[in-house]
Amino acid sequence: MIRSVKVENFRSLKNIKIEFEKDLTVLVGENDSGKTSVIDTLKIMFENKLPETDDFYWDSREIKIEIETDNMSFS
Repeated sequence: MIRSVKVENFRSLKNIKIEFEKDLTVLVGENDSGKTSVIDTLKIMFENKLPETDDFYWDSREIKIEIETDNMSFS
């Protein structure tokens, strides 16, 4: 089970950490607030997708995604 995801410099997500609840976590926000970006970071990590040029936050050269599960951490 995913415990948390930390994202830096991905689309509109400059620096964010989301800690997931044990049973259910719901992402709620206005349009263009980053909900889909959070889901896309999980796809990058778990479906071996690569970020595209447009995915980099403003003038950043590096995207960091860290995922912590019950058993290990991915970066």
